[in-house]
Amino acid sequence: MIPVYISIGAVCGALSRYYLSILLTGPIGIFFINITGCFVIGLVAGFMPKLAFKSFFIIGFLGSYTTFSSYSLDVFNLYQKEKYLQAFAYFCLSPLIGVLATFIGFKLATIISR
Repeated sequence: MIPVYISIGAVCGALSRYYLSILLTGPIGIFFINITGCFVIGLVAGFMPKLAFKSFFIIGFLGSYTTFSSYSLDVFNLYQKEKYLQAFAYFCLSPLIGVLATFIGFKLATIISR
């Protein structure tokens, strides 16, 4: 049954990513998706839900909602366009703020679940 939950989550995550990328175009959209995904994964991990829900959300939904490959391609494209400062800032800030957002989400979940 877990593969079904993962599959349903993946469809939901992919569609969420698709519609958000229409609203927020370019690297800023991917940046927003990656940061919100990090925050939500921190929340979910902090609440420690049941395995099925965790599989649905972390592996399925967030696995297709955030993708490192899109981030990498955006950095490369900015570099190719000789937007070196933007490429460097995006390259550095995405993982740093992403880890921070994961930490904040986890801490928030532990505070709420007390």
